[in-house]
Amino acid sequence: MNRTTVRCLAVAGLLTGTRLPAQASPPDSAARRAAMTKLAFLQGSWSGDAWASVGRGERIQMRQTESIRYAVGGQVLVVEGVGRRLVNGTPNDTVFHALGTIDWLPSRGYLMRSYALTGQHGEFPLAVTDSGFTWEIPVPRGRIRYTMQLTGDGAWDERGFYSADQSQRVQTFGMLLRPTRRAAR
Repeated sequence: MNRTTVRCLAVAGLLTGTRLPAQASPPDSAARRAAMTKLAFLQGSWSGDAWASVGRGERIQMRQTESIRYAVGGQVLVVEGVGRRLVNGTPNDTVFHALGTIDWLPSRGYLMRSYALTGQHGEFPLAVTDSGFTWEIPVPRGRIRYTMQLTGDGAWDERGFYSADQSQRVQTFGMLLRPTRRAAR
């Protein structure tokens, strides 16, 4: 074969997704989609009030929105949250903005990757239940554990608790959102 033929075959292999023998087999897409359906209750748009501790005894009050949709054929959940400071009950400047993805693999379970406007980012295991989830982030001198539960009337109730030693917990975050638009999957 001449060089032109070899180049054409190489490009054709790349364009058609031909795998080389050394590549690992892809994860089971059907199993990933099935696992992700446990989070279908999140899909859509949400809005409500939230607060976060910003110092000793200080809280910031926010109007929080969350937009959640499936991507990659239902294998990934994309979550975007925006918190705007409340001034006299009116949303004002943006004080929180994050983008996250949630996916599942049999080897490790659910994993959330998040990226914040402040430059913070991370990967966090997510424990999923039938009506919520739990995740933790390390912070200086401790951890914050976030727990999200759907209430009986379908609201998103999420709370964060700081603990230095895992025995005493202090609430540092609270959010209660209502669905503003439910998306069909």
